[in-house]
Amino acid sequence: MKERLYRYYPDDFGRLNFRVLHMDLDFDVFDERTVVTSKMHLKNMDAPANGISLNCRDLEILEVRAPNMEKYEYRQKEAYLDIYFNPPVQRNERIEIITKTICRPTKNLLEGLYYDETPAGAPPQQITQCQQWGFQRIVPCIDDMTAKCTYRTTIRADSRYTNIITNGDIAVPRKTVSTDSATGLSRDEIVYENMKTPMAPYLFFLGVGTYDTYTREFEYPDDHCFDLELLVPPGSDKNYAEQSIDILQDSVMWIYLFTGPESHKDVEIKKQIFDLTKLRDHLKYNLNSASINPDNLNKTMANLAAVRDKIAELSKGLAFGYKYTGTVYREIGMQNSDFGGMENVGNTTITTNRIMPSKNMLDGAFEYMADVKAHEYYHNINGSEVTGNSPFEIWLNEAVTVLIENEFHAYFFGEDYTRLQTILNLYAPVSGTFALDSGASSMPVLPEGFNDPNDLITSVTYVKAPEFVRMVETLIGKGSFARGLDAYHRKYSHKNARTFDWIHEMEVVSGMQLMRMSNSWLHQTGYPVLSIQKSYDAASGTFKMSLVQNISYTKQPWQFPFSYALCDRKGKIIYEDTYFVQKREEEIIISDVDQPAFVSFNRGGSFYGKIETDADIKELYM
Repeated sequence: MKERLYRYYPDDFGRLNFRVLHMDLDFDVFDERTVVTSKMHLKNMDAPANGISLNCRDLEILEVRAPNMEKYEYRQKEAYLDIYFNPPVQRNERIEIITKTICRPTKNLLEGLYYDETPAGAPPQQITQCQQWGFQRIVPCIDDMTAKCTYRTTIRADSRYTNIITNGDIAVPRKTVSTDSATGLSRDEIVYENMKTPMAPYLFFLGVGTYDTYTREFEYPDDHCFDLELLVPPGSDKNYAEQSIDILQDSVMWIYLFTGPESHKDVEIKKQIFDLTKLRDHLKYNLNSASINPDNLNKTMANLAAVRDKIAELSKGLAFGYKYTGTVYREIGMQNSDFGGMENVGNTTITTNRIMPSKNMLDGAFEYMADVKAHEYYHNINGSEVTGNSPFEIWLNEAVTVLIENEFHAYFFGEDYTRLQTILNLYAPVSGTFALDSGASSMPVLPEGFNDPNDLITSVTYVKAPEFVRMVETLIGKGSFARGLDAYHRKYSHKNARTFDWIHEMEVVSGMQLMRMSNSWLHQTGYPVLSIQKSYDAASGTFKMSLVQNISYTKQPWQFPFSYALCDRKGKIIYEDTYFVQKREEEIIISDVDQPAFVSFNRGGSFYGKIETDADIKELYM
């Protein structure tokens, strides 16, 4: 038997025998415990089953019921609830498993249901964190990324909570259902349904808390609307909260206009639409003040109608990107978390000191605040609607999302500035990605195994992996990349995808072979160091560059796009190109070209790696 160096390997995440169809959940939330009743609807997809094992960690079991259930056994140490059937559940047979359990919120374990910072005089603030396996700390379940299903969730909690929330749209509005005659305290109940987008269990969210709530209507160019909601600590500065929603609103609109299958087309028209939507929203929010004077009201409404007509006219025939499917998209300030931000379908948690501006916020923190809003919102399509097949695909959920986040950042802060920040991050001594990727503890983008899901939350996932995705985009072109990403999102919508499903879609749309390139980038640690020797033959006007990858022969040579430019003494480009490096040693020959004063290598950081050049000090200064 092969020695297991890691706790988890890809083979540990196989096809599920039972498919989860739907979960009806009932949460009775108290200060120190929550009673959870679950009705889980399943279908047996395999041979007749004598039993099923549900993930069940640190729960108190009150009741377990299922058709044909012979007995159940709770293996608390292994965190499994085993249910045995007699007679067996047949292939394609549907069953319901009902459990009633108690989970207890914790103060130090930020997984499952736990306490967040509670405002003075309020009942205990409680939120959940289910990435990666926190859902099993809340309810017995199949806690797997492929166990995507719909949900109907009922919550009862202290009426003093300003917000009682979970995934989905409100099915039954909040109402008071009981009052304690001795204490005078009441309990409220609310019901949500998450029926449009089957959701992986790691994306489940529940929160009961006391917040200041800011709500704003978001309107698409086609007049479709939903609400943006911001939940922040009581007493938060109203102006800063409104600015935070401004940025969120820009994020949602930018992703709609500038992503999708034709994101590279009609960019100037889309910029006009973006600016007009901001004017439209300004007029909408001025209607109340304009209504004081009937003449002003009529003028504002006429202007608003004209702007909407112009937006509709410009939008004709254009293809746009992701469009939100819910009625509310909510950002929630959290004080305690292992993560700066976490997408949970319809409910994004963001660390409280980065959810909105503040008077002490520096530039870097402000940019992070803007980026995390775009990042977590884009996870609605890349991560939620299309979900990785296992934790080994976390890189795919994150890398593509980071690429979109960087494009969002570049739109508002400038492309060169955005790219330079990434390059500086790569080269930073000790803490930079190159330094970390050279260490003995470095893991590949797609590792052989892992011990804890947090092992995968590193700069390799969030910096190196997006650089790999960017290299694919550079090689196949922005148009092919946009169409390939759209094809991937459509093909695997409401499903799970593997790493090579994404690569396959990029190959199909571009006609390029990318698998060999992908294998080295995904499975090898480190990065290419490219040595370059150049020469010029004045008689023939031929410029040559010899490229050698300094890499051990135990590793595959890296494949990557290499952008370069030959420049004269004033910096004017004589010749430029992007070359696809595929071998350990290569030669680039350029005929009929003037002698360059210097050569610019790896322009824009075209590949994740370093350059060693024969340029002398004078050439480098130039």
